[in-house]
Amino acid sequence: MKKTKFMLLFLVISLLLAGCGGGSKASAKAVSVAKSAVEVADDYLDGRLSYSQADAKLDQLKEEMAYVDDLKQGDENKASDFSISVSITLLSTDIFHDSVNKTSESYNKVIETRNDLAKAAGLSKR
Repeated sequence: MKKTKFMLLFLVISLLLAGCGGGSKASAKAVSVAKSAVEVADDYLDGRLSYSQADAKLDQLKEEMAYVDDLKQGDENKASDFSISVSITLLSTDIFHDSVNKTSESYNKVIETRNDLAKAAGLSKR
C-alpha cells in the first residue's frame, strides 16, 4: 500500500512539474536515457530480460539521471528531465509488480509507462 501511495505521489509531482515547465524540452542526456529505458522495457516485455536484469539496467539509468536533483529552478530542462527521471522509477516499480503479479493488468501498466517514456524520447508507442 505504501508503494502505491509513493508511486501516486511521484506521478502527481511529475505531472505538476511537467505542467509548470511551459513546454520545456528535455535535455539530450535525458532523452538518451529515456530511449535506453524504453529498450529495457521492450526487452523485458518481449522476454529477453528477466526482472532482475531489467531492474539492474534501470538502476544504472536512474543513477545517470541523478543530476536532475542538482538542476536549478530556472533551468529550462528541469521539469522535463525530472519527469523522465520519475518515469524511469515508475517503470522499475511497474516491472517489479509485473514480475510478482504476472497479470495482464500489471503487464499493461509496464506498457503504459514505457509509452510515456517513449513519447518523451520521441519514439513510437508499443
